[in-house]
Amino acid sequence: DYIDATLWSNISSTYHVNNMYCELMTVGVAFSHSFYQIPVKRGWLYKADLDSHILSFMESAEIDRISAKWFGRCNCSTTSLFDARTDTVAKRTLSQIFITIALISIMSILIHFWSRRNYFISIMTRISRKDSIINLPTTSTQFVLIDLSTHLNELASAMLETMCSLAKDSIFNFENDSDFDFDKLPKKITILFVSSKFAATMKSKPDQVERVFILEEDKSRVDNQERFATGKDLIFLLADEIYRCYNKEAKAYSESGDLIKANLKKEEVSRIHSELKKTHQRFFRRDITINTSTSTLTRLIWLKSKLKDDVETKRLINLFDEIVSPFSVFANLSDFCEYLHEHETFAHIFLIIDTDYDDLVVADFHKRSNIKIICRYGQSSSKNETTIDNYPELCLHLTHDLITHYNKLGTAYTLIKKSA
Repeated sequence: DYIDATLWSNISSTYHVNNMYCELMTVGVAFSHSFYQIPVKRGWLYKADLDSHILSFMESAEIDRISAKWFGRCNCSTTSLFDARTDTVAKRTLSQIFITIALISIMSILIHFWSRRNYFISIMTRISRKDSIINLPTTSTQFVLIDLSTHLNELASAMLETMCSLAKDSIFNFENDSDFDFDKLPKKITILFVSSKFAATMKSKPDQVERVFILEEDKSRVDNQERFATGKDLIFLLADEIYRCYNKEAKAYSESGDLIKANLKKEEVSRIHSELKKTHQRFFRRDITINTSTSTLTRLIWLKSKLKDDVETKRLINLFDEIVSPFSVFANLSDFCEYLHEHETFAHIFLIIDTDYDDLVVADFHKRSNIKIICRYGQSSSKNETTIDNYPELCLHLTHDLITHYNKLGTAYTLIKKSA
């Protein structure tokens, strides 16, 4: 039977706990005295004899011996039972402690990640962007020269050699048209610089070719847009195109979040410019004033106070890009001055400059012989005849000045041709 609690005499409870009900134990202290008696029928003949024997047993301590023998023995291992129960309780308590600690740790980690979720999302987004950028080629534009080497003067050859050494992965120079095969070129955006002889063999322009610049043998067909009179003109144009394309790629990398590649591309451009400058200085001294009147290269440049892709800039590029090649936009005065000094020596420049720039800056540009027209564009409190504040008037002004400019160039070259 299963017993929760009971009440026995001292000796009886000790006997039962030690021998029969091992799962029980005594609590408290003895709160009552108990003794044993033998009830018999009244008038029993042997009562006196039994009393005498019991008394003698007590005096001889025989009853204590019998009690110790029968009631003092123990068949239950109370120590092992207690240890087992203690061990069970300890294991249960430890397991509950470990479960509690584990739950608290998991909750802490979840709370930490939840509070930092925006940071981790931005990290993953940046990694995915970098992975997509890594798949792009290092240079997305290639420049191919065909059958031009024999038409270059010493300066143009030196400049081409410099550019090829610094951008060898993006510049391909084929000595003659027989060595060239479009199918062997990497599948990138391609800008061609070719002789008129090779251009005549091109039945159609491949899809990957963005633009074609031709060294024209027939001087009457020279337009300084696609057809140029000298190999030197094409090499200067190549330097301009490399500058434009590399900066475009640097901007694309920057907008996609890859600032490392953007800075590397800018450093590449800067290194090419620096080496071209050294090459140029080997052939011309700085104090020589180069006569630009015999050059037909014409550039349209917009110097803005800050670079942004506004609607007016895009419309102006679309309008004049095919007439004046290339159309360039700068948002930094020092960058423009460096570009002007290194790469626009032989060009006629039409400059649009935002009204935010100081009058002294404009006055300095007026002193340069290759800057033909300066238009100040934007809202200004001090208007003069060169300040334009609306887009239609700007387009009309530039169109008129360009027509006048090209008429003067035509007249000058006609006189040169007649005198020759």
